[in-house]
Amino acid sequence: MKKILSTMLVLGFLVSFSGLVFAAETTTRQVTTAPAAATGISVQQRKLMEARASNTLTAQPWTVYRSLQGVKKPRVETDVLTFTGNEMVSQDLSLQGFSPSNYALRLQEDGTGIIETMQSGPNDSMAVCRGEVRGEVLMGELSINHKNGAVESYVFTSETPRVAVEPVKKAK
Repeated sequence: MKKILSTMLVLGFLVSFSGLVFAAETTTRQVTTAPAAATGISVQQRKLMEARASNTLTAQPWTVYRSLQGVKKPRVETDVLTFTGNEMVSQDLSLQGFSPSNYALRLQEDGTGIIETMQSGPNDSMAVCRGEVRGEVLMGELSINHKNGAVESYVFTSETPRVAVEPVKKAK
């Protein structure tokens, strides 16, 4: 019963993202886009934008800062995401037993790259990640769905988080 409930929860989460695209098990990754004529840009410009988004994503490992949502005092955790060929690897999720997975990259009209992936984890857990690449910034959401029905929802960004600093009180 718990497995069915967990599966339903994951499917519900996936359905909530309209237009969700998952990468197929292939040896090459494709960037999916709207037809160039429909967006008002030339085919050549579209191809250039696709190449730029793919190159930005795979150029280096991404250090991201993520925080758990729905807690009183969220703390910032660091992770490293690596995109190579058609695979995405999260350093933190790998240490937790999640397997690397294929990802889909699609391009929006404004040049923003949308990344979507699912990773299988230990004990039938599932991690669902959706992110955006805009220029040199990667940001998105990560949801880890556990077999027991518990869900951990995170937001992440590659921008260094700003930390609020409390003033030091002088001793009397």
